[in-house]
Order: sequence, then C-alpha cells, then structure tokens
Amino acid sequence: MKPELPPISDTSLEGLSNDPKRGVLPSVHYPFQNGARKINGGKFELRYEGEDVILRYTIEPLAGLFPANVEVRIDDREIFYVFGGGGITSEGGEVKVRDVKVDSFDGKRLKLRYDLLCGGEPKTAFGMFRIRGKTLLFEFETKDGWVSSVNFGSPIAALRREIFVPYLFSAKVYYLPRQTAFVSVYIDFTGSEGSYLEGGMARYERKTDGTRNPVHEVCLFTVSRELGEVLPNIPWSPSPYIDEIADRAVFDIWGGHLARDAEWVRELGSYGISRAIMLKHVWQRYGYDSHLPTTVPANKALGGDEGARALSEACRGNGWLFALHENYIDFYPDSHEWNPQDVALYPNGKMRKAWFNRGTGEQSYAYKSGAMVKYARLYSPEIHRRYGTTAAFYDVNSCAPPWLHLDCDSQVPFAAKLRDRMRGNIELFKFAHQAHHGPFFGEGNKHFWWAGLVDGVEAQVVRKEYAPWLLDFDLLKIHPQMVNHGMGYWSRWQVDENARWNGLPAPEKMDKYRAMELAFGHAAFI
Repeated sequence: MKPELPPISDTSLEGLSNDPKRGVLPSVHYPFQNGARKINGGKFELRYEGEDVILRYTIEPLAGLFPANVEVRIDDREIFYVFGGGGITSEGGEVKVRDVKVDSFDGKRLKLRYDLLCGGEPKTAFGMFRIRGKTLLFEFETKDGWVSSVNFGSPIAALRREIFVPYLFSAKVYYLPRQTAFVSVYIDFTGSEGSYLEGGMARYERKTDGTRNPVHEVCLFTVSRELGEVLPNIPWSPSPYIDEIADRAVFDIWGGHLARDAEWVRELGSYGISRAIMLKHVWQRYGYDSHLPTTVPANKALGGDEGARALSEACRGNGWLFALHENYIDFYPDSHEWNPQDVALYPNGKMRKAWFNRGTGEQSYAYKSGAMVKYARLYSPEIHRRYGTTAAFYDVNSCAPPWLHLDCDSQVPFAAKLRDRMRGNIELFKFAHQAHHGPFFGEGNKHFWWAGLVDGVEAQVVRKEYAPWLLDFDLLKIHPQMVNHGMGYWSRWQVDENARWNGLPAPEKMDKYRAMELAFGHAAFI
C-alpha cells in the first residue's frame, strides 16, 4: 500500500506579501494587540499578544550598556536577549555609557537620555523604544557629529544560528532552536543619516572638511516563529509594468553585428516567439565601457545607426521590447562630456574611482549623485529618438546598495549620507521610464533595495549554484514588486567551470540552473 500523504495546510501566506505602506517594517500574519507598561525595578515591558503567540520585550536601561538590557520571552520559552553587544565608537575609540535616564514614558514610547564619555569629553545622545507588531524599534540620535559608528548589537541566545537568505542584504536573520523562533535585525535605510549599513551597525564617514554628520538611525529587532514575519518589506510602489513583462523571455545579447542581430530576431519571430525582451549591450560609439557617457552614434563597425534602427524595427515587428545598454555610473575622462566637478569625492578630497576597464586600460570615476541624471538627460532621449527604444537598460545602479560611490564632498547637500546616493538613483530610475516610454531593466544581485523602482533585473544570486533554495524573501517580498529573469549570467552562477560536455556546459548543470530559475519564479534568460 502507498502511504497516505499528510493533509495540506490551509494557511495562506497572502498577509506576508510585500506591503509598501509598512515601509521596511515586517508584516504581521495574525490579528494582534500591542501594549506597554512600566513594571517593578525601573523596567518597562513592551508586548505583542496575538492569535499565535505572546511576545514580551522587557527593557531595563542600565549604565554601561547600550542601548539597554532587553530580555525577550516568546510564550513560556527560555528567555534570550536582543540589542546585545551594542556600542558607540568615535575616532577616539569606544564610547562609555556613564548613565541612562528615562526622559518620559507615555504608555507607548520609552524615551531615554544617554550621558556618555567620549575620549574624556562628556557627550549626550537620545533614544526611544517602541513596538509595532512583533518588532521592537529603537530610534537613536545625536545633536552633533562626533560618532564614527553605532552598533545596535545582535540577539544573544544559546545555539543561535545565522541564516543566509537569498537576495536579502544588510540585514541579519537568525534561528533560535531553544525558542523555535526566528529573529531579524536591520536598520531602516529610508530614514538613515549614516554612510554605510550592515545588519545592526551604521557607519558615519568623514566629509572632506573633516566633520561627520549627526546620528539618526532606527534599528528594528523582530521575533517570530515564522520566517516570513521577520523579513523586511520593500517601501516602494510596485512596478507598473508587471503585467506587460511577466510572460516575456529575455534575450540578453552582447557582441555581434547589429544588422545580423536583426535578421536573427526576425527568424525567431517566424517561429512564433512574440513575447520577449531584447537587451542589447555592445553597440556604443567607442565600444563597451569606453568613453562613457558618450554613446551615440552607434558603433560603425557594428552596423552604426542604420544597424541599430534595423534591430529596433525587427524587435518592434515581433512585438518585442527593445533596450540598449546605457551607463550613468562610470564617468570616463576621455568622454566628450568629462567634467571633474561632477565626480564624487573620497573623504580626503580625491576623486572617487569607479570601474577600471582592463581591456582598454581606462579608469572611470564615480558621478556625484545629481550628475547621473544630468548625463542621462543628455543621452537617453537622443537614444530613444534615434533608435525607437521601448525599454531602458542602465548598468550597475540597480545591483548595488544605496551607498555605492558615496560622495563625501562637504560642499554638496547630504554629503557622506547614503540617502544622497539613494535620492540620485531614484531620480535616475524615474527618468529612465520617461525617456524610453517603457519598463526599466538593470543589473541584478543586490536589487531588493530598488524593487519596484526598477522593473526587472538578471537575478544574480550570492553563493551562485550552491545558494540555498530558501525562496521566502524573493517570492514574498521581491516578486510583488518586479519581474526578474534567470539566476544571473552563467559565468557568475557556475562554480566549477570545468563541468563541461562536448565543449558545452554539462547537461546536469543546465538542468540545475533551469530548476533554480523555476523554483525562484524567474523569467527565462537567454
């Protein structure tokens, strides 16, 4: 006799799907109430009471501890701690917490005042605890800029194990076997005044005048028995092009003559392939990643403008979307538009380097945040006018965190702040849609930061072919925002390059790639 299959659970995950209205705050799966009260011994309890569990955070402000001693109990399981091992540093070293005073407690928010000692000099900072759903939030700020980093700590629990979650970055996720619970810790990047974030730590870089920005951060600790309830939401509106691109295969084409590419596209169309996207990478006036942002007219050796128009017309005739590779992150000194005033600076005042083209020996430099869209405005509308593009592709920006190529120039607003770079990217992404009158694609990897602002990427995954098939974050949070394709370029996915058969990738490797592509729900990538 065949064994009977276990009954299928009737639990829906719909309530855990991405909800931009919550910002980066995790979703809550069950009806609940939050509460807060003062208890004996100068302690405060912030709690969650839901259909699933009772969760209590007990906060005890103590001298010598930052931000506080915070006990956690989920139902009647063993107590553990969050915000453990936190601290503040300055150029003079670790900052000591001399005293913590309760400024106020209104039944919802616990406001604290920190008396600190920094290199023998007294300093003051302010903090606030509050609870939303299963998340304990701690907001921290200083009034002036003397902090080089602030670390909000991590959970402290027996047998704690960190979990790698594909496509989630700058957030830490743990499993606690004694408590049968998941914990996440991360900082709200949308409200950060810092330079760089990693898990529960924010770093504050110096500006070119030697000063640093005052601290303002919100750190979120979330505890749940369900992984989906500790994952951050993505704060942007979903892509308006999801229905238009969801059923399209992506042809990601690099070299080759533009006119011959057009013939190939027409041949594919004769086979009935009508739902596709053409991303053409090598076409630029001076070749790939050279003289940027100078790109038009199209490279003569590859067919010039006539070849690019022929490719565009072939795609349009098939019903395909068509985009040409553009780049507004790498600024080359030999471009027609070179202007060192538009280059981001390191803290020492030197120009910040970007991509080095080993093939040509050209060193590029990073744009200032506002300069990216400045040069896109110069070229993207002209590319659309000449070649009839129906989609956009901008390299790099969509695969990197908001602090890539941080500009520390003290003469610009928001110097040494990640939100300066975030503002520049958002402006650039919006313009890509306007200029090309269609969806915007980019490079993938750390793309969750931009999901919704960007419509799709090649979904390169950390750990390559050995990445765990832990689908929750991608399916629950990223999928409602954008449509991604593949698992990354083959060379960025395959670990063993010798696993070949008759000069081609081994069949079992190709099967594995396709299986991962299907499991993660990504579109075909050719």
